[in-house]
Amino acid sequence: MRKVTAGLFYSIDGVAEAPDQFQFDSFDDELGMMLGAVMERVDTVLMGRVGYEEWAGYWPTAEQDEGFARFINSVPKFVASRTLKGSLDWQNSTLVADDLEAFVRDLKGKPGGEIAVMGGMSLVRQLLLAGLMDEMTLIVHPVIAGTGRRLFEDGTPTTRLELKESTRTSKGNMVLTYGPRADLSGKGRERSRPQFHVLTTQLSKSRPLARHCHIPAIQGDVPCPCPPFATSEP
Repeated sequence: MRKVTAGLFYSIDGVAEAPDQFQFDSFDDELGMMLGAVMERVDTVLMGRVGYEEWAGYWPTAEQDEGFARFINSVPKFVASRTLKGSLDWQNSTLVADDLEAFVRDLKGKPGGEIAVMGGMSLVRQLLLAGLMDEMTLIVHPVIAGTGRRLFEDGTPTTRLELKESTRTSKGNMVLTYGPRADLSGKGRERSRPQFHVLTTQLSKSRPLARHCHIPAIQGDVPCPCPPFATSEP
């Protein structure tokens, strides 16, 4: 099964939009080596419409970053969009107009190398929440951006992840790679329950939890809405 991955430059206040506005001199040799390793592993790219339109207007004639330009121009690119129509102008680009998640599931089952999501925050978010993202790497620069779109907006479902790898580079960047929690088996959005009440239940067993709560009806292992340790014995 092929892996779907994503990597985003990130500020410490969670901004992922326009990293050129807050990256400054943070891109160091270690990040350059990591990007080179990504290009060696990846043989398929997924993009959103906005990212496609921005990159298609730059990379085909780019005079800088020749290594990445060669990679992104030649790699097969699948573009998810409900508004683009027909064939796409940028070489090796194909429109995905139907069910994106079904398309990605099918793509993961075909022979090939790593599949990378590039140029699309909403695409990263959708595939992560759908359980189709195997690894997401946040390259956190030591900077507060102050303004810009964030990867996870208000209203994003609570989703538990596992930190799979972390690296600190010479210029203070933190490279954090997350993946689905293997022990949750697809239950990553389960509601968190205060551990205090779990412990209280273990200690009291059949004794009602009302001894530690303002709400007398709460018993067993049902979590109480009161702040942990905020109540006292009656």
